[in-house]
Amino acid sequence: MPDREYTVNEEIHIMKLKIDTLEKKIDHLNDKIGVITEHLLNPDQGFVSRVNRNTQFREDIGPLVKDMYEIRRWKSTVSKVLWIIATGVILGLVKILFFLES
Repeated sequence: MPDREYTVNEEIHIMKLKIDTLEKKIDHLNDKIGVITEHLLNPDQGFVSRVNRNTQFREDIGPLVKDMYEIRRWKSTVSKVLWIIATGVILGLVKILFFLES
């Protein structure tokens, strides 16, 4: 299929069609960029807002996590002490019942 020679008016018309198509595509891209920007920067539900809330939550909960670990350690220590006391009481009762024959 041989290339056809276009007249000047036809070439101008083709260029106008291509420019119109480019303008529509640019408008479509601008709309998409606007939506993306809104999703990122929306002060209530945007990505940046969620990241800031998450960071604040982690800063707020940090001392609570530290306290939780300290409570677990304290509980472990108290549990060991209670087992030692319970063992001592049981051994004392066994001694009183079986080894003291007065």
